[in-house]
Amino acid sequence: MNKATSQQEEKLDQLLALARPVSAPAWFEARTLARLRREREQGPAVAVWFLRWIGVAGATCLLAVGIFGLMQQDSKVLPPLAQDKVVPEQGQVFAALEAFASYTSDAEEWSHEPY
Repeated sequence: MNKATSQQEEKLDQLLALARPVSAPAWFEARTLARLRREREQGPAVAVWFLRWIGVAGATCLLAVGIFGLMQQDSKVLPPLAQDKVVPEQGQVFAALEAFASYTSDAEEWSHEPY
């Protein structure tokens, strides 16, 4: 396949070599250079400078908000872990385990019932 691709590329190169290059119209160079000269003399438009300043101001604000947010996050007092705060009574633990066991046994019975 690589050899076939190589042959196709060679044939394509030969065909492209037969084509004569396209030249630009006579007025193209003069108009293009005149436009570039006119734009260089005028300088960039006001909108370009305005958009640049808006971009710089926006980036600065985002950076300031990000730094301020990180500083605030570090200064927060984190709450203690839930296991340190709440200790269930022994009866509540056993009641929860019994409810779980009855649920699993009901689920097994329901799964074996025919539809």
